[in-house]
Amino acid sequence: MDRTTIRRYLIVFGGLFLALSLARVWAWAALPDDIRWTPLAMSLSLGEAQEQVEVYVRGAPLRRELEAGRVRLGDDRVGPEEVRVRLNHRDRVRLDGVPVLLVETLVAGMALVFLGLGLTGLLPSRGPREGDG
Repeated sequence: MDRTTIRRYLIVFGGLFLALSLARVWAWAALPDDIRWTPLAMSLSLGEAQEQVEVYVRGAPLRRELEAGRVRLGDDRVGPEEVRVRLNHRDRVRLDGVPVLLVETLVAGMALVFLGLGLTGLLPSRGPREGDG
């Protein structure tokens, strides 16, 4: 393969890998904020969430106030089963994405090197081959 062909391959594949890597990093960064929260349909009751969250009303646990019937919405009493909790899993979602981001940034860096070599024409040259004068 001659140097021109190698340059073309470096430019094409370097650009392709760079574009794909940057697209994946951008897609991860552009995730909506709501995706990090428990979906409303999967929200937990106060009893289910008691290991992860405690809610207090005027210094008393909300669950106890609900069971005692002291929490009202308009004229109706609110029961413990009517209160739902959504949890924010932002820290877990962000940590799950770190290995992928590290690989993608590594690929993007390598692609930049390939692209730079292809565009500048600074290709490593081989030493003289056997049989060349």
